Amino acid sequence: MHGRAVDVLRDCVRDLRPPCSAGFEVRFETPPGQQAQVDFAHFEVEFADEPGVRRIVWLFSMVLGFSRLIWGRFVVHQDLQSVLRCHIAALEAIGGAPHEILYDRMKTAVIGEDADGLVVYNRALVDLARHYGFQPRACRPYRPKTKGKVERPFRYIREDFFLGGSFRNLDDLNAEILGSYMEKALAAGKSLLPAGVARVEGAFDRGDAVIIRSADGRELGRGLIAYAKADAERIIGRKSSEIAPILGVSRCDELIHRDDMALNRT
Repeated sequence: MHGRAVDVLRDCVRDLRPPCSAGFEVRFETPPGQQAQVDFAHFEVEFADEPGVRRIVWLFSMVLGFSRLIWGRFVVHQDLQSVLRCHIAALEAIGGAPHEILYDRMKTAVIGEDADGLVVYNRALVDLARHYGFQPRACRPYRPKTKGKVERPFRYIREDFFLGGSFRNLDDLNAEILGSYMEKALAAGKSLLPAGVARVEGAFDRGDAVIIRSADGRELGRGLIAYAKADAERIIGRKSSEIAPILGVSRCDELIHRDDMALNRT
C-alpha cells in the first residue's frame, strides 16, 4: 500500500474511532498540621527608585497543605542563608511548624542521594528542622504536580499582583506582598501577628478598638489591640519570639487575637 493511501486510511480511522477518555487525577490532600510546601519562583521587576533597571528577585513561598495559608517574601539571592531566614520568618508568622515540609530538588535543600538511593539533605536545613520539629521531605524527581499547592499561587503573583503595580524598592515590594498574604490569613481565621503588619497609625492604647487596613488602604475589619501604639511600633514586622527581648515583657504573641476581631464580609 502506497504511503498516501496509508495516510488517507489513518485519517479515516481517526474520525471513526471514539476519542480516548482523558484520565483523571485524584487530588492529594493532607490533614491539618501535616504538611507545608516550599518553593522559589523567579521574577523580574523594575523599581521606581531605579527607573529603567530590571532586577531579578526570587519569591520564597511556604503554603500549608490543609488550609492553603501562604507566606512569602521576595529576596535577591536564592542562597542557603536566604532560605534559612525565610523559613524562620515563615514559621514564626504561621505560629508553628507542620509535621513535614515538602521540597523539590533545590540545591539549598537537597544535596543528592547516597549509595542506597536515600535523599541527603543540607545539614543546615536538617539542624533547622530539628530545632522547629519538622521533617524535610523531597519530591520525587520529575513529578512537578507533587507541589501544586505552592506553585499555584505563583500564577496569581505573575498575572494579578504585578499588573499595574509600582514598587519603590525591595522593601516596598515585600510590604505589598505581606499585606496581600496578611489579608488572606485573616480571612482564613488567623490572628493578626506583628510579623504581618507593615505600619501603625493614629493614637491608641492597649485594649482600644482599632481599624485593620489592607496595603491599599481598604478597611478589612476592626479589633481590640493588645499593645499600646508605642509598643506596637517597636514590634511590627518582627517575629513573636522577639517581643519579649524588645519590650522586656511579652503579654501575648498577637497584636489582635482572632477572638477579638470582627472582619468585614464582602
